[in-house]
Amino acid sequence: MPDDHFDDPSIPDHERLFRRIHLVHVAEGSEGRSALSSAAFRDKELSVNLESVMRQAGKPPDYALRNHPHDFLAGITAGVCRANGQRVGPDPLPDEPAHGYVFGDKPKRIRRALRDAASWIVPAQAPSWEEVLLRKRELGIAGEEDGGGLDPSGS
Repeated sequence: MPDDHFDDPSIPDHERLFRRIHLVHVAEGSEGRSALSSAAFRDKELSVNLESVMRQAGKPPDYALRNHPHDFLAGITAGVCRANGQRVGPDPLPDEPAHGYVFGDKPKRIRRALRDAASWIVPAQAPSWEEVLLRKRELGIAGEEDGGGLDPSGS
């Protein structure tokens, strides 16, 4: 993978970055709620959407889920990513002008820091674990730790 990723200073630290969260990256949390898994933040080149670009185009946050109806959406700021040694930059795609990246090595401590700093966007709060488990079973992705089925991610 070429390392042409740069940290773009035109993206302010307060910029929210939206990350789609696949159901395999949602775990059982406390008090009957679900929780984000740090595995959702493990890719060296993490794909995100830049909130400011979406807003300029008149697109709400949930627009990032238009082709992924079973996913959730989390948000994290560019500043948190940078504070954890990551580079943040734009990477517009033909069908997604708001696409960007969070680039850098992500050992466990960084994945956990990103997870802990992330907030739920869609839905606005952690869904119930029961709801997530039901959705996982409907899609056939409930792992043994979830009570049956196979987890295709291997995590």
